[in-house]
Amino acid sequence: MTDVASKAAAYLGVVGAVIVGAFLSSLVRSPVPSPVKIDPPPTPATAAMYQNHNELKPALPPAKWKAHTVPVASMKLRLEFPANAKSSECRTLGSDGTEITVCDFAGTDNAQMAVRLMILSDSQRFIPISWYNDAMTGAISSPDNARLTQQLQDQLQSATGASFYQTTTLPLQEYSGALSLTGLTKAIEIGGQTMSDATCFIALSLAFNRPIKVIYCSDSSDSEESKKNAKRIFASIKKLNASSEYAKNSYRKLENELYAAVLEKSATLDKPLVEASEQTYVRQLSTECDSFSALTPERYTCVEQHAKDRTEALSALNAELAAAPPVPPAPVAPKNQAEQ
Repeated sequence: MTDVASKAAAYLGVVGAVIVGAFLSSLVRSPVPSPVKIDPPPTPATAAMYQNHNELKPALPPAKWKAHTVPVASMKLRLEFPANAKSSECRTLGSDGTEITVCDFAGTDNAQMAVRLMILSDSQRFIPISWYNDAMTGAISSPDNARLTQQLQDQLQSATGASFYQTTTLPLQEYSGALSLTGLTKAIEIGGQTMSDATCFIALSLAFNRPIKVIYCSDSSDSEESKKNAKRIFASIKKLNASSEYAKNSYRKLENELYAAVLEKSATLDKPLVEASEQTYVRQLSTECDSFSALTPERYTCVEQHAKDRTEALSALNAELAAAPPVPPAPVAPKNQAEQ
């Protein structure tokens, strides 16, 4: 079990390293038009001017929420947002099969608020939910949390054209399993809604098994209300656009199971060879599939193909071990007269 556990930990580490290094870069290759010109983040000398971020602002009357529908290619993406929200016309960025649809919503609920959605437009692309869950777990368990925070902050800045400070990653379990980050900004504009001293959240998730980036911003002075609304929006994306598994198990999962079976059946002298072959497979996987961003259909296909090839080799080895006669136990040296 120790060997199997170490194998699982190593595999998860590969996934985590990839996701920290290049997480969903396909969603930010194309620049978001009309970024807002803002000042740089505060320095210690100017930090005092931001201490009043949570000072009370005039409260707006609460609004009713409802499920809004956004047509994206052949999909109908849905999310909960205030009923008074207005959506801008969705636009498509990119080309050659990497098109990203960007949709904005702006509304009010005790404060001004806005949401930006960025999702792959190609309805034929598919990532199973278990792949996504493994990637999230690998990313959040990475020891390089500072780098992860910086990567997510870069994603947020690239998607909005704004600059952020006091950024913090958020617990997966509290934000519907989405890899999330929050931060403050002096000024931002989304969907025609211009906000100052706003709190923003970004979530990297799945909708209909496609990578989606969700940005929510609010100029509310109540940080708890902003968190509550972000959680509600992220949860609605997951619930109303549910993702699923393939009908069959993935080859990656089958490869893990076969490796564990082969390792258990291997004689003591064969174990190093089996372990070495698995390490070679993992290195090759990393070399050939790391060129694709972590949560993309291309990376999923690359890993599945390599796992399929590895599964065939392991299946043949497993059959050989099953047919081989049992290895006789090593002879026990007889005890000498003195010991008797």
